[in-house]
Amino acid sequence: MQLRIEIEGQGAFIRRTGLPLNIVRGLLEGRDSQFTNVVKIAEAVDMECYVGPPRSGGQGASDGNQNAERLARLLDTYMSIKSSDAKDVFVEMCQVMAEKKPKIGGRSKQRR
Repeated sequence: MQLRIEIEGQGAFIRRTGLPLNIVRGLLEGRDSQFTNVVKIAEAVDMECYVGPPRSGGQGASDGNQNAERLARLLDTYMSIKSSDAKDVFVEMCQVMAEKKPKIGGRSKQRR
C-alpha cells in the first residue's frame, strides 16, 4: 500500500479506494483496522485477502503466486521467440529443468 501511495500520491489513492484518510494513515502506522477496510486496500493494490482452509496442494498462497509469476515469465519468453525451432528447444530445456532434482553432494540427479 505504501508503494502505491508513493506512486499515485495519497490523495489520489484515497479517492480511488474510497477509504477515509484516518484509516489509511492508521494502517500505515500499524494500527488495527476492520477487516472490510483491509480487503478494500488489498483490492486497491491488486492483492487478495484470504481467510479459509489451506489452499489445494498444501501450498501457501505465496508459493502459488511465486509459481504463477515464474510461469508467466516463461510464457512471456516463449511468446517472444520467433523461430519455431527455437521454441522447440526452449520447451525441451524447460522439460529437462523440471525433471532435475537439487544437487546432492555436488552431483545433479534426475528423476527416473
